[in-house]
Amino acid sequence: VLNSVSCQPLFDKDNALIFKGLSVRMGIHFGEAVNEMDPVTRRMDYFGPMVNKASRISAVADGGQITVSSDFISEVQRCLETSQDTDRNGSTGSDDAFDDDQSLAAAIRRDLRSLSSQGFEVKEMGERKLKGLENPEVVYSLYPHALIGRAEQHQQHDRGIE
Repeated sequence: VLNSVSCQPLFDKDNALIFKGLSVRMGIHFGEAVNEMDPVTRRMDYFGPMVNKASRISAVADGGQITVSSDFISEVQRCLETSQDTDRNGSTGSDDAFDDDQSLAAAIRRDLRSLSSQGFEVKEMGERKLKGLENPEVVYSLYPHALIGRAEQHQQHDRGIE
């Protein structure tokens, strides 16, 4: 499989490697899913409108692309602002917050700092009608700076240029 034409390394105009091997697509949405324990497998089962929307956002992506919803973008912006305020104030949260909440908040701040230090670009793909959803959704694609050449490749693909 890895020797097939579609899995060969692909470089951008600056000779930076942007694709190699199998390409997967990913979609991200933010919201609270409905969940319950499956009595047979004894594992959690997630379903409902949020899971459906996440699946539809993912279906918009091409291989090697990450697509996200406007709800996700809003939440990341909110978290970045909160993280910057927390860093400025030197605060880690209220004294009566649960330890789990504090460690989760610290992990999110750490992950956001890591993402920010690597740098990424958000490109609006426009409104898309998503299967099973009433209203069109504005969809975005995310690209780390190191792989920004993928954005041009995806734009060419969308225009039908190979």
